[in-house]
Amino acid sequence: MWPDMDVAFSKLMNPRMRMGITVLQALLAQLKGPIMRPREIRNLMEDIYGEKMSKQSITNAARRLQELYLLHRPIDGGYAVRYGYLISILLGAMMDLTKKIEELEDEIESLKKAARSQ
Repeated sequence: MWPDMDVAFSKLMNPRMRMGITVLQALLAQLKGPIMRPREIRNLMEDIYGEKMSKQSITNAARRLQELYLLHRPIDGGYAVRYGYLISILLGAMMDLTKKIEELEDEIESLKKAARSQ
């Protein structure tokens, strides 16, 4: 049986789960998308945007994404999305946003209490 997503996420937010998150990131690191050749990427981009894309612009964008560790470039060429790393980034961002929202909610509550006491 799957736990409630809200419960699972709140447990991930617990500071004691830091090592658990590290284990999760290590397991996710193996998750990669299919390899696509630069020409396939360019054709896909042209289909999406309806205009010609230069090979150089695709290569430059892919290189920048590779530097961010979002793309994997196998020895035999092409590119693959590092889905695991992307999921880890998004999970971290969600956890940061959740923490900031909780802090803002606490601050709003304290402001409400201060306003009532005046």
